[in-house]
Order: sequence, then C-alpha cells, then structure tokens
Amino acid sequence: MGLPARKMEVYERPVRRSGASVRTSAGPRRRQRRTSALVTQVSIAAIALLAFAGVARVAVAVRAQEAAIDAHRLERSIRTELLETRELEADCSALEAPSRIGALASSALNMSTTAPPKYICVPSARTGAEAPNTHASEGASGKGRLAGLVEEIVASEAQALLVGDVGLASRR
Repeated sequence: MGLPARKMEVYERPVRRSGASVRTSAGPRRRQRRTSALVTQVSIAAIALLAFAGVARVAVAVRAQEAAIDAHRLERSIRTELLETRELEADCSALEAPSRIGALASSALNMSTTAPPKYICVPSARTGAEAPNTHASEGASGKGRLAGLVEEIVASEAQALLVGDVGLASRR
C-alpha cells in the first residue's frame, strides 16, 4: 500500500563535454531539415489554397442556388399576375358589353332606344342654263317661286337642326 502505482523515472540527457565532442556530418541533416521544412510549408500553403478554393466553390454554388430559387419564385409570381390580369380583362370585357349596358340603362335609368333618324334630301342647286327654262314654264302661276322659297327655308332649318346651337349662333 505504501508503494506508488507507477514508478517515476527521470531520464537525463548526457552532458556534452566541450573537449570530447564527437564529430558527425551535420551538413546532410541540415539540408534534410531545410527541405523537409520547405516541403511542409509548401504543403501547408497548398492545403490552405485548396481549402480556400473549396470554400469559394461552395459559396458560388450557394449563390447560384439562391438565384435559381429567386428566379423560380419570380416566375411563379409572374404566372399568378398574368392569370389575375386575364381574369380582370375578362371581367372588364363582360362589364363593357353593350347588351349589359343597354339592360342596365333600360332597367335602372328608364332609358329606351330611339327610332332611327330621318334625313331630308334636298336636290342639288340648279345650274345657270336650267334656271331660265324652269322659271319660264312656272312663271305664269307663281307656284314655282313659292315652292323654291319653301325649299330654301326647309333646307336652312334642316341645316340649323343638324348643326345645332353652332348653326344658330352663326346666323345671328
């Protein structure tokens, strides 16, 4: 029980004596140490370079995947926006249909369709050569002058009705 579990032994290096040193060839060992140190440094630099290249490659791959995910998300949102636009255009065209507007106008505003307009056809002005012949034949009774006067008044009123207020304002 009193003994330790392990026996501790201390090894001491032999002390070199200055006068009795053994000569060995240190040149090859120094070169070997230098080359091994150089090889170690180069291999550490190569490993660090490879590690940096690997990290850079992973970073680029991650960015590419993020860009692909964003592009897919944008494509989906564009598709949904196009579908919504098509639905809105269909709704708008249904609301703008003339039959729907006519039905609303007749039911809500009590509007009805009008009869088609009637036009007055006035014969073109007579030429100078025809005028004396017609006046000579109608000159005796005076009905030709009256009919011409009535035609002129009707034509001017028809022009006033077609032009509206602008025609009346220009006559004054």
